[in-house]
Amino acid sequence: MRVLLRAGATRGSVPGLLFWTLLLLTSSLPCNAVADEENEGATPLISKALEIIEPLYLHPEAIEPDRMLNAAVQRLEHLDPAILVTEQGNGLLEVSVAGRSARFDTAADSLEELEAGIAEVLDFVAVSEGTTEHISRDDLEKKALRGILQTIDRHSRLFAGDSLDDFNTRFKGTLVGIGARIGKRGGKMKVVQPFPEAPAGRGGLKAGDHITHVDGVSTAGLSLEETVDRIRGPKGLPVVLTIERSGEDAPRVFVLIREKVLVPSITSETLSDGIGLVSVERFSQKTSGEFSEHLEGLRAKGPLRGLVIDLRGNTGGSMRHASRIVNYFVSEGTIIRTEGAIGEPVPRLTPRIDAEPGRLRYEGPVAVLVDRRTASGAEIVAGALKFFGRSLTLGDQTFGKGTVQKVYPLRKSGEKVSMKLTVARYLLPEDTFINSVGVTPDVLLGTVLLDPDESVLPDQFREPPELIGELEARGGLDSRRNPGSGRAATRTGENSTPALQLRVARVLDTWDPAAAAPSDAAGTADGKANEALADEPGIALSTPGSSEVAGDVGEPLFNDMAMRLAHEVLVAARGKGNRRRLIQLAAPRVARWQAIQSQRLRASAALRDIEWSATEQPRWLARTPARAQEERKRLLSSRPTLQAELLLPPFLEAGEQTQVTLRVTNTSEQPVLRLRAKLRSSNSVIDHLGFLLGDVAPGGQVQRTVPVSVHAGAASRLDPWRLYLIDDDGPLGGPVQGTVSTRGGPRPELAVAVRSEAAVETSGSSRINATVMVRNQGEGPSGELRVRFGRPDAEGVERVEQYRTIEGLQPGEIGEVTLSLQVRDPAALPTLPIRMRARDRSTGVATVVELQLQTSGPGEDTGWRLPATMAMEFPYGRPSDPPGRVEGPFEIRGHVEAEAGIDWVEVLLDRDKVFSRVLPHAAGDESQPVQRLQVLATAIPELGPNRVSVRARTHDGVIVTSSYWVLGSRP
Repeated sequence: MRVLLRAGATRGSVPGLLFWTLLLLTSSLPCNAVADEENEGATPLISKALEIIEPLYLHPEAIEPDRMLNAAVQRLEHLDPAILVTEQGNGLLEVSVAGRSARFDTAADSLEELEAGIAEVLDFVAVSEGTTEHISRDDLEKKALRGILQTIDRHSRLFAGDSLDDFNTRFKGTLVGIGARIGKRGGKMKVVQPFPEAPAGRGGLKAGDHITHVDGVSTAGLSLEETVDRIRGPKGLPVVLTIERSGEDAPRVFVLIREKVLVPSITSETLSDGIGLVSVERFSQKTSGEFSEHLEGLRAKGPLRGLVIDLRGNTGGSMRHASRIVNYFVSEGTIIRTEGAIGEPVPRLTPRIDAEPGRLRYEGPVAVLVDRRTASGAEIVAGALKFFGRSLTLGDQTFGKGTVQKVYPLRKSGEKVSMKLTVARYLLPEDTFINSVGVTPDVLLGTVLLDPDESVLPDQFREPPELIGELEARGGLDSRRNPGSGRAATRTGENSTPALQLRVARVLDTWDPAAAAPSDAAGTADGKANEALADEPGIALSTPGSSEVAGDVGEPLFNDMAMRLAHEVLVAARGKGNRRRLIQLAAPRVARWQAIQSQRLRASAALRDIEWSATEQPRWLARTPARAQEERKRLLSSRPTLQAELLLPPFLEAGEQTQVTLRVTNTSEQPVLRLRAKLRSSNSVIDHLGFLLGDVAPGGQVQRTVPVSVHAGAASRLDPWRLYLIDDDGPLGGPVQGTVSTRGGPRPELAVAVRSEAAVETSGSSRINATVMVRNQGEGPSGELRVRFGRPDAEGVERVEQYRTIEGLQPGEIGEVTLSLQVRDPAALPTLPIRMRARDRSTGVATVVELQLQTSGPGEDTGWRLPATMAMEFPYGRPSDPPGRVEGPFEIRGHVEAEAGIDWVEVLLDRDKVFSRVLPHAAGDESQPVQRLQVLATAIPELGPNRVSVRARTHDGVIVTSSYWVLGSRP
């Protein structure tokens, strides 16, 4: 590796990759990065991680040492404003730390060279002076390792500290605490669910109890996470909760002894007609045992004639315990196989799990509910039960995660650090590989949501990367998000296409039923009235504007079509039935419901003057394996003889409502039936807008208008859009394309002044009361402002309230609130460093002030702390103007100004830092701080919208960020 050192700051830098969001600073005093001499040149975490990655990672072709080295180095710049990493071409990266620079060659042909290269960069950064934070060698190494892992796939991650604790709790299914779900309801900390067999349940806590104090500390100033952290603690030690209970005048005090408790992952209930329901939230190492207990509990209530397993929203977990649940329903066969990159067994990973006859728990009929978020372990259960022919699967195509990750500890003492790494793929019965495909349901369900103005359509399709400006191989390995290379996904056989489809027309409650058409509006296709369907329970075809589709299985399941259909099929099965029989039983019921829903859709469309021809088998585009190639071919083909015009206003104005109109003309000699359209855009205002167009006769024209509302805090930006026309067979060719401009309004700017006073109380603690004034000195009004202290870093400091609110401020107006802190031992902590933030919830504009508060004595008056002002120039005009396109490298130039002086400024293009300058001004230095700093950076935009963020800290501790947008286009 070649290293060239040169003095001086750099500018005119060119970014490489996009990066993670910048971390907020936690100290106002500049300090130096400190190198631990005994660790110089050593990277123990990275070394151990690479020793694991090289032999075990599932995709050896993704191990690209030079790419990993580049990502590791680039990730370091997010540790501190003083660090900037820029690409210099020919594989060179320039690393600058507060004016000291060095160039590093990122060429690496092996993991040994990768490790040596990272160590060299870390040595340079660790000894550089001028960073605003203390950065340990360990901090640098963890950040670099996260950069390495981001180059391989989305599932491989590093866990440390709190994130590792949270992961272990979720995976193991146990924690040390009181055993209760805590939530924030109406601004109060409430007991949502006490677990009956845990200290909370045994001690008498009830759902709805308001927790006012934890060990004497008020929860009013705590976040939900902080409250939970205080309730948890060492096993065997007590925690004191003060609660208020509805209907009681006096508070109650509970002293609960913390113990190891099970975190429930399952709920169950008995539906009507002897049908049981088991809902599984996730798969931990305790879930299979829980499932067995719930199953026995359902049986104890009476004969169990069928079982619904609800896996919707379940993102997975333990492979072994998911497989064990499958075993409860089958007595033989291979449930799952695992294999490495070339089909070999993976060390310390179970190569296969076979069903054992002794684990069989239930032989009755089973229905499994899934959706697009059903993934990983949940897909193992859904897929194995389906491919064994054991269950009827209803819902949507599942996520499609067919890989296995193992957790490897990298450090077991001190702050524990572990790495989750993709090491295998798993195969379901008949060697079915579902990666990137998912489990195809037997009954595919989708809902058409209608209100008077907008349709939400169930059409789902994946746009070919070429249509959105990405190369097919961009990032490689399925865009490095969900790789499963080495084996083709199973797109044929039982997993190819659903056996049945049901599309439900549901009208939202906001549509006034009084506006419904007469009862004959819901007549059948041949003009007959509703008598033929009059015996269907709960179907109000005479009022198609109503959303009521009553369910017989209980009010909490109201309007749940998947649950209702599963219940109907299981009732009809009378306690017996494999998958094939359940499909046979489902077929007439799906047809009956489809006839009802088709008429409902037709009647609802008629209320909106939409011609919609009836069909017994309405087909909507769904993401199923069998259609993938056909879908891609259609999307890349030329459009048919349909002319589509999307009529947009010149600007989407921030804070205003407007309309989007689609006009379609059929220039062919053939009618187009049941036409609809869908918008895709990077602008969330119009993204996924649906248009129900209906039947278009030859030479005919239809026009639909949808109202849209632009958020008051929307920024000026330019976004591409793509419009797809769709009929029963799928997309009618490639998209109609264009751009939409958003014009943001004038924005507020927040100045802050703080007057504090501290009083020592009889207990010896100190209470700091801070009067906070916020002035809007910008050009636009603010929305609701939330003013809060940040989380105190020091032990023994508590926020009395979480935040205070100031109603919107017009330009020039001032609002005032009071915040308080409790300091347990002011003598041990005479000065408290803490942050205060005022944030406009409408525009996102925020000012952060770093303070040094006296914990006793007279306090202080900061006077007005003013944010830096930023005057930036862009190729298309002022930042307040809707931006134009930029092609290739462009310059970001302007200046940042602050009356109090500037400590640092940094500029990011999305997550890539392109400019950084730290201005040293040591304590006690009488020289005038720099009040104006020129900014010049060269940036290369990605295709599509790119956010330019300028962050600055003033010498008196005010941090502010301004954001602008550019639209990257093809050169």
